Amino acid sequence: PEEDYVIASVSLENDLRSVTQDALTILPLSFRIVQQSTQSDPITKAVYRYLLDGWPKTVTDAELKRFYARRESLTTVQGCILFGDRLVIPSPHRKRSLHQLHRGHPGIQRMKAIARSYVYWPTLDSDIVDFVKSCRQCAMAAKTPPKSAPLSWPKSTKPWQRVHLDYLGPIDGEYYLVVVDSFSKWPEIVQTRSITTAATVKILRDLFARLGMPETLVSDNGSQFTSAEFQSYCTKNGIEHLTTAPFHPQSNGQAERFVDTFKRSIKKIKEGRATMCDALSTFLQVYRSTPCFSSPDGKSPAEVLFGRPIRTSLDPIVYNWNNRARFIP
Repeated sequence: PEEDYVIASVSLENDLRSVTQDALTILPLSFRIVQQSTQSDPITKAVYRYLLDGWPKTVTDAELKRFYARRESLTTVQGCILFGDRLVIPSPHRKRSLHQLHRGHPGIQRMKAIARSYVYWPTLDSDIVDFVKSCRQCAMAAKTPPKSAPLSWPKSTKPWQRVHLDYLGPIDGEYYLVVVDSFSKWPEIVQTRSITTAATVKILRDLFARLGMPETLVSDNGSQFTSAEFQSYCTKNGIEHLTTAPFHPQSNGQAERFVDTFKRSIKKIKEGRATMCDALSTFLQVYRSTPCFSSPDGKSPAEVLFGRPIRTSLDPIVYNWNNRARFIP
């Protein structure tokens, strides 16, 4: 073949290999994949054998020592290793797991919280820190110190008791109505081109048809919220409407904090060339399913609001030992 043809073929082959490798790093891990890899990776295969046959008196390998130090918490199930109820990921799939945990760019602490519900390996926490620090999108959208501290509200005692509202935008000609439950931290974000009272009431009517009427709504003093039409809507539905002090938006701290989180997360996700629609759905799915340190018992917004976690792309990695007959992907 001609020299140019050979060079082009090699280049194409390298490009295809790169695309294939990139695709594999973002495909969801499953229990079956980890099961197969556990028995082929030298370290996890040795740990598995030691858990069945007993550990030697001395361990010299540095990585095996890390597992040895945690041996009391390790168990085996169906060819895999568990640390508590978390699946131990063999080294060939750890980067892939980090990509999956980083979906939606949740940040270091939230990424650790997600990981602690699903996976484990000895250097997991430090690997997460390094992974997030190396993310260009996260660095570009790093959080800036607040200009003033948000004012605190009395703690809610149940889900959907007090809900905070705020408008964000325009972003590419679109506005977003941000709605956050102060108790569960469950967020709703609705894209709209109009921010009139009529448009706002329609959005809330559809939202409250699904989740019920809150006892209290908190908003700023935007004209759509202070109009007679909006006040009438709240009164007819038994909702107490509170507005923040003029020129002090930080007093609507719950919505202000979430808006900041939303803006930074969307910027990170869109840097990966996602559409705004895809970025919004990814952000909401990750945020709603991630344990929240400020919510009751550190549960995710979904667990607090609905009493159950919502299923995510990470769930295929979890083996259901309460129903061992089910199909494992």
